Amino acid sequence: MNHEKLTGVANIAYSTILLITGILFYILFPVKEIGSNYSILVISPGWVPVNILAMIATVFGIIGSIGIYAKQVDKSKYLSLIGFVFIIFGLVMKVSATSWEFSIWPAILQNNPTNTLLTESLIFKNTGILSYYAVFTLFFMIGYIVFGIGSLKAKLFPKWASILLIIGAPAYSILLSIPPFGLVGLVLYCVSIFGYGLSLFNSKKEGI
Repeated sequence: MNHEKLTGVANIAYSTILLITGILFYILFPVKEIGSNYSILVISPGWVPVNILAMIATVFGIIGSIGIYAKQVDKSKYLSLIGFVFIIFGLVMKVSATSWEFSIWPAILQNNPTNTLLTESLIFKNTGILSYYAVFTLFFMIGYIVFGIGSLKAKLFPKWASILLIIGAPAYSILLSIPPFGLVGLVLYCVSIFGYGLSLFNSKKEGI
């Protein structure tokens, strides 16, 4: 199996696992409480496994992005490079954020169940944490929008997948905590990544 097929599998795995975890997030957790009592989400039985799955998915996303970049960079050099750099920074920061969400937040509540950082969602009023989330969300959006434009220019991936990526990535990022809009954005984004993955997997290029 050549590198394009492998990264195609990574994109398919990323989009599939992310979609599953996203749906579980809306089903299992009271999303509307994020801004008022985040601890309700953190103490939920499924919080840790769902976030671990999301982190694994994001790692697949990093690998998959490398394959997309390698495929189209010769046809859209600067757009692909700029998009790729932003995506990698955004996804790596997302892995970091997810890791503390399933490890540090539960540990805080285990030792102090009434900690107002979580029971009153004060963590989202902290300048440092807010800035971190804002930066990786911005990187994520800009990266995929530019990447999608690069794909349209390169004409190596399905046009529909590129268009969905340009629309879905910002919709997913901005509307994540606002059901059902966040779910719609998630579906658009995941379907687009799945399309990229299938295209890479079905590549006729010989293995290396």
